[in-house]
Amino acid sequence: MKQIVFGGFTFTVTEQNTVILTRCYGLDTSDRPLSRRITFCEVDTAGGTIGYNRTFGAEETRNLRYVSHEITENTLKIVQQSSRVEVVSTFQAYDDTNSVRVTQSVKNRTDADLCLELANTIGISFFADAKEIKNWYFHKFTNYRYTESLPDLRSFHDLALNNQNAVFHVENVGHASSFENLPQGILENRNSGEFLMFQIESYYDWFYEITADHGLYHMQLGGPTAVRHAWNKVLKPNQSYQTVPVAFAYGTSLNQVAGEMTKYRRHIMAVNESDKDLPAIYNEYMHYSWDSPNQDRTRKTAVSVAKSGCDYYVIDCGWHNSIDWDGKIYRAFGTWHEDLGRFPEGIKKTAEFVNSLGMKFGLWIGPEVVGKDNQSMIDYYGDEGFLTRDGKKISHGTGYLLDFRNPKVRDYMSKTIDRMVEEYGCDYIKFDGCPNPGLGTDKNSTSL
Repeated sequence: MKQIVFGGFTFTVTEQNTVILTRCYGLDTSDRPLSRRITFCEVDTAGGTIGYNRTFGAEETRNLRYVSHEITENTLKIVQQSSRVEVVSTFQAYDDTNSVRVTQSVKNRTDADLCLELANTIGISFFADAKEIKNWYFHKFTNYRYTESLPDLRSFHDLALNNQNAVFHVENVGHASSFENLPQGILENRNSGEFLMFQIESYYDWFYEITADHGLYHMQLGGPTAVRHAWNKVLKPNQSYQTVPVAFAYGTSLNQVAGEMTKYRRHIMAVNESDKDLPAIYNEYMHYSWDSPNQDRTRKTAVSVAKSGCDYYVIDCGWHNSIDWDGKIYRAFGTWHEDLGRFPEGIKKTAEFVNSLGMKFGLWIGPEVVGKDNQSMIDYYGDEGFLTRDGKKISHGTGYLLDFRNPKVRDYMSKTIDRMVEEYGCDYIKFDGCPNPGLGTDKNSTSL
């Protein structure tokens, strides 16, 4: 057997040529029987062996064998193959933090189509006997509209992980990556004083789970799966699927592990000119107009906002000609022309007034939705312009969701943005992105 050591990770290549992750920072299982541990990546295909309650032990995974590995300055690549797939695992380290980023690339090696139903990003194992279980805790982070990133600390006992075959899992469904839960968590061992933090870098579906299994715990992390999200990915011969990245950080205190993850996040953060000297932006919607902006109110309010030192004044929902005076504004979404009842001189005059106060002018838009009562736009797009499931339009509350793969949708919304800038005087546009298609569409797709 040989070992591969990279930062906080140690892998063992067994005599059977399988690759086992035996150490992940302070989580060391090198003294446990190799037969009881899971491989660090999981691949399952249609007709495979993964059950509902836990995401490891797939037959395709058990067929993977070590081919090669390469370590460069800050990167480890491990190549494994079965008769059907090749898996390239990439571990990326960074200079000023112990954090490591992990991705998997799964390639179809066959001459026929191959349907993936699971390709996790990473799984790790750790040991806790009956006496030690009371020392293990998990920090979960919940998310709600007015209370974001709430920490929720539970012991493994509270999570019922003191029972054999117990599973604690959290998943996100839809395109809002942190709709109810944040894609991150922290393992804490109060006996050793160690913390392991992870984050899943997915803008749509993701999952994590912790499973109790014969004296070991297995934590799986990744993006969409068939079991959790009704997902699959059909790979043509030689085609590859790239998993969502997962990052880890390690520390001997909560502050340290959060600090290590923060340094990592600064490495991967995109650098944009617009992020320099960030402006103060006033949006008049929440706790003020609540869908009811108008010309007079805006002019009165903008004077005070300018005096407060804000750089931008943004009018939110209600500026457009979908106002239903019975309060059903969202059922009439989707046309995106100015409402001259509320802005009798036109939006352009209001924009010029805001500019005269030394501020830039902005408008909100929710371009993904057409209200269910906006029959003219429903007819304009036709059925082909909307996301559907089982032949029915996917709705989000009061509206139907547009399919931006359709050129007619892209053309209309592009002209809408042009109009907001060129005719209405926008210096800034706020995109909301509230609608969530849930499991998604089956139109032009092999899975939801």
